[in-house]
Amino acid sequence: MMNKLEIDSIQLHVGNHRQLLTDCYLSCSSEEIIGILGRNGSGKSSLFEIIFGTLEPSNKFIRINGQVCKTPFAKKLVGYIPQTSIFPKDATVQKLLKFLLNSNRFEDLKKNKRIESILFSKIRHLSGGELKYLEVSTILHMDHPFVLLDEPFSGIEPIFQSEIQDLLTRNPYKKGILVSDHNFRNIMDVSNKLFLLNDGALVKITKNVELEYLGYVPKGTFSED
Repeated sequence: MMNKLEIDSIQLHVGNHRQLLTDCYLSCSSEEIIGILGRNGSGKSSLFEIIFGTLEPSNKFIRINGQVCKTPFAKKLVGYIPQTSIFPKDATVQKLLKFLLNSNRFEDLKKNKRIESILFSKIRHLSGGELKYLEVSTILHMDHPFVLLDEPFSGIEPIFQSEIQDLLTRNPYKKGILVSDHNFRNIMDVSNKLFLLNDGALVKITKNVELEYLGYVPKGTFSED
């Protein structure tokens, strides 16, 4: 089944005056990986929380498969891995996976050599890369047709960055994925579509050099000086 997520008319104010997000629009279908770039404080995490349904903005319109949906997380339509882990630290990997996944998907994920090697470890004993790999692997094996990943590449070893890229591009259950990270090259490597959150709006990037024109990366990053 082809699923489609649409967001539109999202407006978020911070305090009494500053408008952080202004009429953001995008759509994401099954198997698409949409990358969202932006500077610190541009509102990327807030946008994800609005889509997930845990942050209520001044205005929003979210539709999934043609139906308006105010709290996608409550209907298990959107999964979300935030920057800070929410996995219980005293649980073992095996216990956590059995709780979160159905038996077939647990058995499928257990075949992964990375997961197999940490299966009986407690969450608190995992390295940063192991934990992030576990989080991304787990959310990709859950039932949600759409997944939000906030900073999956940040602060982890290059080998895990590469392996998480591989997880996303394989995308075993054909989810629609929205992913944001400050490591823009990792995002660009895995994305089918790319947006820059700039001055509160999502700007679609069709050529890498546009990131220079918009001041997101230094001049000469993609073009010759």
